[in-house]
Amino acid sequence: MRRSAIAGAVAAATVAATIMLVTATAHAATLFSDNFEDGNADGWTKSGGSWSVVTDGSLVFRQSSTGSDAKAQAGSTWTDQSAQARVKPLAWGSSANRLTGVLARAQNMTNYYYLALTPNNQVVLGERVSGGYSTLASAPLTVTTG
Repeated sequence: MRRSAIAGAVAAATVAATIMLVTATAHAATLFSDNFEDGNADGWTKSGGSWSVVTDGSLVFRQSSTGSDAKAQAGSTWTDQSAQARVKPLAWGSSANRLTGVLARAQNMTNYYYLALTPNNQVVLGERVSGGYSTLASAPLTVTTG
């Protein structure tokens, strides 16, 4: 079973993501890191959306479509990892169920855990199994674009 460590953006919000880092907690060795300063997103698999490396103060990996379910995934078969990412929502789609966030322990594009920001000022920890979504926890958090 393939488990990818991290994905850059979830759902259809315009988002800029930087500093993707995955470490194995038992060994504290960096397994994967990409801050996109090399100007490319080599090693990332994209599904939906419109992805590109652009300048936003520094080079970032941006998904600029708000009309489709979009994900970018990188990683390998790792266990016991931790992930860090900076995510900035730039705009939300017309639907209130749009999210932007980070995926972890992804088996494929429809089975993963996520930590996401919502346009209705929530942070949500959830899982997607066989395409269905479940909220594991949520909390209020003021979320603004830009």
